[in-house]
This record gives sequence, structure tokens and C-alpha cells, in this order.
Amino acid sequence: MKKSAQQLWTVQKYNVMAKGYHYYKNVQSMVREAETEEDFQNVISYIQELESLSFEKKAVINTFEHIWGYFKKSASKEEKEAFFKALKQYRENGEAMSEKPPAELIDAVGRLLETYPSAYLENSAFLKK
Repeated sequence: MKKSAQQLWTVQKYNVMAKGYHYYKNVQSMVREAETEEDFQNVISYIQELESLSFEKKAVINTFEHIWGYFKKSASKEEKEAFFKALKQYRENGEAMSEKPPAELIDAVGRLLETYPSAYLENSAFLKK
């Protein structure tokens, strides 16, 4: 059960973060403190409950800024400008709540991943269309 909970958290971490940072902190704490099979089952159940929530605009922006950290040392000036242009457009025009992360930003990260692969990010449910 521990391994299942940890794997689910690894895949769902950015989805949870983009729904609300407080949810992310809750799960992070639950995973850190979990000891029993029941504790790990509670982690899984809580993450599954969060899947039905909408994405919060502020949390989505925070999540993409966090993801940018994987590329900030290697991305070119042009790549950085393209990413932050997409982020600015979302900040100005995105819905307050949404059912899916913004496709433009998912695409921007996808382009970065083509040049700068990251197995961790590539396996994230948040970055899947």
C-alpha cells in the first residue's frame, strides 16, 4: 500500500498543486506522516477525492512557475520568453476555475521537454492532455 500511495502521489503531485496549494500541503503532510496501511489508504483516497475538483487559476499559475524551475538553468532566452508569454496570457485571460489545465501552457512545457527531457515531469498526470 505504501508503494502504491507514493507512486500515485508522484504522478498526481502537480494536479493536486494546481487545484490548490493547501491540498498539496495536506497530501505532502499525510505522506510524510503515514505509517500504517490505513494511513497510506487514506492518502490514496484523499488524492482520488481531489481529482473531482476544478483547477484554481492562482494555483495553476503557481504550479507552472514551479515546473519552470526544471528548465530555468537550461532553457534559452527565446524558450523562456515563449513560456512566460503563455503564462502571462493565461494570467490575463484564463478562467478563475477550470476543468483542465491550459493547453497552451501544457504545449509550452511539452516543447521544453522535447529539448530538456525529465522523466519525472513526463510522467506527471498534470501535463497529459
